[in-house]
Amino acid sequence: MIYRFVLSICLIAASCSLAAQQKGGYTAPDYKKIEKVTKDKNSINYYPKLLSRYTGGDTTITVSEMEMLYYGWFFCDSVAFMGISTGGSRDSINAIHKRGVATNEDRRQLIKYYKEELSSAPFKLGTINALANLHEKLGDPKAEVYIHNLRMLCNLILSTGDGLTLKSGFHVNNISDEYSLLSVLGLEFGGEQSLISDCDYLKVAENDQHIKGIYFNVAQILLQESKALGFDKLELPSKKREVGG
Repeated sequence: MIYRFVLSICLIAASCSLAAQQKGGYTAPDYKKIEKVTKDKNSINYYPKLLSRYTGGDTTITVSEMEMLYYGWFFCDSVAFMGISTGGSRDSINAIHKRGVATNEDRRQLIKYYKEELSSAPFKLGTINALANLHEKLGDPKAEVYIHNLRMLCNLILSTGDGLTLKSGFHVNNISDEYSLLSVLGLEFGGEQSLISDCDYLKVAENDQHIKGIYFNVAQILLQESKALGFDKLELPSKKREVGG
């Protein structure tokens, strides 16, 4: 079962189209500043306070605060920064999907499991999208909160680059968001991913924008991985792999 992306591609494209973005019309995250303010207990952007508002469904969070949340996640002391879901939740989700057409009871169970995933990766676009779809199918107004968050997060990520070069890759805080962003942009993964310098490069299927592939800046993810492994710096060679369908 594949959930459609609930955001209107046209809505995103109107303000963040790859073709429309002008050189210099984007800003990469200032990770040093983000780390400093989100760890400052006297700051309005102190991370635990912001995260409590976000997980509580506060839709008054500003764009600037969402930036602190999404990229500040790297610096949260208890963060599982790669956004790896718990095996039990994922196994349960897959089991329900394999049964085919979902009943409302299936949807309620899926909501429970996706929320478990979100507890360890609260900004994972695919999970937020699934929850938006499920609540929408049940006629639950909570869908609007997830749609709101999804819209803010997608526009935030798209504001960090144009995705067309190594220097202007979109900044993400987990790898799965790369594939979600392709869907939002109306692009399809072309089956090949390469790690080139600090960027993941995803080739895309033929499209009317004539885009060959999209770059995603993963420098901060690599840095956090190296720290988790106990290294000051982790050197990873450029690599290419084919992804099966």
